[in-house]
Amino acid sequence: MCIRDRNEKYLRLMLNSIQEDIVVIDRNYIVRDLNNTMMATTGWVRNQIIGRPCYEIFHGYSQPCDIMDDNCKCGLKEVLETGRPSNCHHLHLCADGSYKDVDILISPLMDERGKITGVIEAIRDVSDLFKIQQDLRENDKKYRPFYENSPEAILIFDPETMKCTDANHTALDLYGYTKDEFLQLTPYDLSAEKDKTLAYLEDLNKKVRTDPVEMLQKRKDGSLWPAERYSSYFEMKGKHLFITQI
Repeated sequence: MCIRDRNEKYLRLMLNSIQEDIVVIDRNYIVRDLNNTMMATTGWVRNQIIGRPCYEIFHGYSQPCDIMDDNCKCGLKEVLETGRPSNCHHLHLCADGSYKDVDILISPLMDERGKITGVIEAIRDVSDLFKIQQDLRENDKKYRPFYENSPEAILIFDPETMKCTDANHTALDLYGYTKDEFLQLTPYDLSAEKDKTLAYLEDLNKKVRTDPVEMLQKRKDGSLWPAERYSSYFEMKGKHLFITQI
């Protein structure tokens, strides 16, 4: 086996070992190669793709994406023009006619003289993540008015970092912080009873808390007041958070 054949075999083995979809496209938008992972996740087979324009395969277009769709960013064109890697989000067509949201990292391919001969694209399916983001946006739009206009102070914390991730207007007015300031705070910053707060959070970690607990709260200006805190865990699209009402 000659050196060239050995190198090609090695590169083929390396390409097929990558667990992301990989496709190689030349300067004329023609697909020149793809890995096994891409065939498995999209349903396309090699002889259906090789030699065809990427915009035809993945978008069903007769011309490049940015010509057919004014809102579509063609990262490939950008990389060919600048020589720098680019990232974009596309809706890609699969062999069965379905579509999936993908995140694409596009890198230039150069020959031994440094001339750009095409690009290599690493494609990741982000359909689930995109759906979660869409659901959160829709839910936020639906429930945000009730949350913001509640007469009770409502705070949401990330149990991993203990940082506040959201607070309604009542909470901002009650504690005297701005929204940006609130997002840097933990329950310990808002309580004047550290030991009681620690015990409360440890108990909350073990079970869903159903009974309110009274403890002194501390405003930004240092003033204190007694308040009943009610907290419980909830899950939002796989993310565990806890919500506190005061």
